[in-house]
Amino acid sequence: MAPVPDRSHRLRAGQQLGGAPADRVGVGARAAGPGRGRRSDHGGAFRRRTDLNDLDFLRGIADRYSLPGPVAGPDGHSGLAYLEPGFAAGDPVERAAREGLLFGRAIGVPESPTYVINDTIIAVGDQPSEELAERFRATLAAPPAVVPDEVRRLRAARTLLEQRDPHGCLYLLQPLRPDYDGVRGLETLTARALAASASLAPARAKLEELLAAHPDDAYLQLLLGKTLKRMRDPLADKHLALAAAMNPEYLDF
Repeated sequence: MAPVPDRSHRLRAGQQLGGAPADRVGVGARAAGPGRGRRSDHGGAFRRRTDLNDLDFLRGIADRYSLPGPVAGPDGHSGLAYLEPGFAAGDPVERAAREGLLFGRAIGVPESPTYVINDTIIAVGDQPSEELAERFRATLAAPPAVVPDEVRRLRAARTLLEQRDPHGCLYLLQPLRPDYDGVRGLETLTARALAASASLAPARAKLEELLAAHPDDAYLQLLLGKTLKRMRDPLADKHLALAAAMNPEYLDF
């Protein structure tokens, strides 16, 4: 399943959606993705040891970025209604928070705080301000590589699948639809993630659709054969044999 963000992750995501300055510089929480705000209230809170659930702290963030006002929890001192669990995966703040976690996992964010610029980890753990500033300057001095968002998303999704997180992979791929429906790379990665998540019937349907358009693709033949084998379908041997005939490297499969 895609990760479920805690309050601090939703706070950071809501801050960005609410209009925080964006230059892809920020502080990530544990397994969190790269933030994009030049001034990070979230990161500053880490350094000041601020309680991220403190009602006054959350009021200040909500006021600054025009977010929904905080609602006191049962203790009367903490909580934001929209930061509580239970929001739909498609809710804008929820999706931004979950994607931050997934992109962070894909680039290898190890702990909190982790400092990231343009999907590159530049520092991990507490750092002296002067050293951080120097690292920021050195990293920002070089022009960033221009990577289209859809390419960045595909790369991260593929990495998540390699890390055995097929649900996270599928979650990152979802916004590419319907604009990129039918693109072989997207559909193949989707089929792989479906199979890896044990959604065998949807994976089979996706692979059969792909092979109808690309019957000479040995890798697709291999994927379909392996999927059918898991389903105990006798057609599996046919597709595995076709894959091996097209590419001898697949003989061992």
